[in-house]
Amino acid sequence: MSIPASKAPPPASDELVLVDLGRHTKKRIKRLRRGVGILPGRVESAVEALRAKGVIDETARIVVAIVREKPTFSSLFDSDDDDDDDDDDDD
Repeated sequence: MSIPASKAPPPASDELVLVDLGRHTKKRIKRLRRGVGILPGRVESAVEALRAKGVIDETARIVVAIVREKPTFSSLFDSDDDDDDDDDDDD
C-alpha cells in the first residue's frame, strides 16, 4: 500500500516509506529509469516534502525501485479492465 506524501505519518527509524506518484506512460517510466524527464523531478519533490515534514531523515539515502509486472500469455488476450474495482455499470 502506498500513501501520498501529504498524508504519510512519521515512520519509525527503519520503516519503509512508499510514495505513489500515480499512473504514467511507459515512456516516462523508461526515462525515469535513465534519470531524465519529468518523473525524477517529481520524485525529488516528494523526497524534499517528506524531509521537510520529518517523515524521513535529512541524511537518508533514497533508492527508487521501479517494477513492472511481466505480462502472461493469457493476460495478452484478457479484455477485463482491472482498474475498475466495482462491478456496476457507471454509464
